[in-house]
Amino acid sequence: MEYMASNPDGVQMPFIITNVEDETVTVDFNHPLAGKNPKL
Repeated sequence: MEYMASNPDGVQMPFIITNVEDETVTVDFNHPLAGKNPKL
């Protein structure tokens, strides 16, 4: 599921939660296609 955050300037930034542990939540602000090779 994708969530939205706002930076101090009000710009919306989508992110996903990738891991939840006892007191730590890891989030990913990368574009879903980041690091993927395009198929030509």
